[in-house]
Amino acid sequence: MVLTWDRGGRTITKRVQRAAVNVPVVDSAMRECDGVKVGVVRLGTFSSGSHAQVYAAVRKVLKQGAKALVLDLRGNGGGLVNEAQLISSAFLKGGTIVTTRGRHVATHTLHAVGDPIAPTQPMVVLIDGNSASASEITAGALQDRKRATLVGTRSFGKGVFQEIMELSNGGALDITAGQYFLPSGRNIGGKGVHRGQGLDPAVKTPKDDTPARAAAGLRTAVCTAAKKV
Repeated sequence: MVLTWDRGGRTITKRVQRAAVNVPVVDSAMRECDGVKVGVVRLGTFSSGSHAQVYAAVRKVLKQGAKALVLDLRGNGGGLVNEAQLISSAFLKGGTIVTTRGRHVATHTLHAVGDPIAPTQPMVVLIDGNSASASEITAGALQDRKRATLVGTRSFGKGVFQEIMELSNGGALDITAGQYFLPSGRNIGGKGVHRGQGLDPAVKTPKDDTPARAAAGLRTAVCTAAKKV
């Protein structure tokens, strides 16, 4: 395939080859805070099977000597609720994760299942304005259960869930059916696709005007929070 485009009055032509681009759902890295090894696990979306990748990444950084953990949910718009349950279960021993309630749906509570693989390590969860839905369930459960410190900026605030109603013409309606409630009983708000109050991080990252200062501020916030958990 040949692509041609204009850049500042100069025509550029390049031959390119089509290829599948695979974006990893989970990525991990090792960092250090004042000589303490910190394992960072980033989750892009709560897709089917993502919990298995998170478990593998957490085990990997622990094997590499991580003494504290960071779960990065920034920009994660959510996904499957059962994946939020399973991922939260990696860090929680039993207990409530989320309860769903609706006018025409039965109340249902999801609990942590199985044995956690990292139940006691100091932990930070990173969130921002694009962390929503299943991200907020996981971050909120870990915050309410006092398992992790939230660092970043206020999350999106999607405290509702939808059900799909199929129509006779082959179409479908995506209807808000109920709300999510975190272990403390709070709802993060929002109606339909509108933003609610969201989750308020205990440690807020500064809004600096350059990427370098923003990155330095985030690193300081994470290290400070990791020591306090």
